[in-house]
Amino acid sequence: MPTETLERRTIGEELAALLRKRILRGELRPGQALPEAAIAERYDTSRPSVRDALRRLAHDGLVQHETHRGARVATLDPADRRDISEARLVIEPQVVRRAAFGDGTLAQLLEIAGRLEAAADAGDWQAYSAADVAFHATLVGATSSRRLAELHARAMRELRLHFTSVDRDDERPGLERRHVAEHRQIVEYLEDGDRPSAARLLTRHLEDARDTLS
Repeated sequence: MPTETLERRTIGEELAALLRKRILRGELRPGQALPEAAIAERYDTSRPSVRDALRRLAHDGLVQHETHRGARVATLDPADRRDISEARLVIEPQVVRRAAFGDGTLAQLLEIAGRLEAAADAGDWQAYSAADVAFHATLVGATSSRRLAELHARAMRELRLHFTSVDRDDERPGLERRHVAEHRQIVEYLEDGDRPSAARLLTRHLEDARDTLS
């Protein structure tokens, strides 16, 4: 395995960030083993630093520790996916009904909606998944609750991890055209000050996603 050198800052944090990117890109697949010795050798660092990185990723919901088997990239079973979907159905419509959406946030949401549409047109699953996560994270980011935003961010990381294991030829939930268009429509309702319509559309959007993932 080739050696890669890390900058000597906070090694555990830096290694966690690097592994997080590889997991969310699908380079490290759900269920794949993450042996401490091999990771330490590849990144020219110590096993305690690797353990620190893996603990951080476990906190993010991206790594699971199994007795006598060590760390693995996390997997989500159908019950996990449904729990995440139900949590989003509680959080996101409430944020849309109550949070303050300034012009800057609305412009950002429209820009992300454009990226979603471009990714769908190109059939670029990875770009679509990243933009979809960014859109919903930006929605929830309008809330003043840091804890709520962190809870939502973890749920979205776990959901994005699931998408790395989807058979993209057989199951492409986000690329269905109506689902894509709903992102822009939600923002347009918010621009018009029509929060009830935005919340209703978002609820239907999330219910469709939940049913696809079940």
